[in-house]
Amino acid sequence: MNPNTHSTSPQVAVVMPSFNASETILDSIASVQQQSIADWEMIIVDDGSTDETVALVKQVCSQDPRVRIIQQVNSGPSVARNRGVSESQAPVVAFLDSDDLWEPLHLELNLAALSKYSDLGISFSPCRLMDADGKLTGERTAAWLDDLDIADILSCNPSSTCSALVVRKSAFEDTRGFDKHMVHAEDQEWLYRVLTSGWKMRGLSEATVRYRLSPKGLSADTKRMHQGWQAFVASAQKHTPEAVARHLPKAQASMNLYFARRLLRDGGTSSSMRQHLWVSLRSYPRIAFD
Repeated sequence: MNPNTHSTSPQVAVVMPSFNASETILDSIASVQQQSIADWEMIIVDDGSTDETVALVKQVCSQDPRVRIIQQVNSGPSVARNRGVSESQAPVVAFLDSDDLWEPLHLELNLAALSKYSDLGISFSPCRLMDADGKLTGERTAAWLDDLDIADILSCNPSSTCSALVVRKSAFEDTRGFDKHMVHAEDQEWLYRVLTSGWKMRGLSEATVRYRLSPKGLSADTKRMHQGWQAFVASAQKHTPEAVARHLPKAQASMNLYFARRLLRDGGTSSSMRQHLWVSLRSYPRIAFD
């Protein structure tokens, strides 16, 4: 497909929230333009940027009609993603943050998975991690090749980032999208609602996402991430109280162990690490062996 011609019903919509992303957003957009599948629309929802983000994106829009920008007052990433989905025309939505990158086969492989399984609401790819400058660290996230269940979602975020998610729009609409009040763990909370609504979720083996570890990113704030996870658990308890009660001890152990590891990697205080480790072992002592 010639990028100068725009399909009235593209195969997939790429939704990208942006906020003061002038240093990285052009590379992120380019990784979409380099996809093996060209029949896509891209909706960039700028969430009140005060830098050169909007000007840079408008230049891209003038050259590639598949890309368009929507501007809104700063309302948070959940509102921005929901807005992008509501403006999309395609039956499938793929999320990409404005500092992450896709490998060229990302859309093709995930769309193939959704086409193969009619009850699969979400397909996602493992991520290779890169530092703030875009250099790969040699680490990657786990591959989840089996159907996930709610215990998995309570204990971790298997997709690691929204940038890995390729979603049927009908599954997104069935669950009313992201909770607009949440900034941390909003994707984990939404994934839980997707699974409890009857849709399935499964990962691929190929790592087709490059996830940026940035000291400025939302995921760098471990304290707020913990608070976000607690808000997610409170929401899940309203939907499925018995299931949460059954799985919560191990989930608390797993998530607190994760927070301790993040603090260790990011140079957090030893007292905070010890606190998370203590909560982990107290909640589910077997975590040390698992």
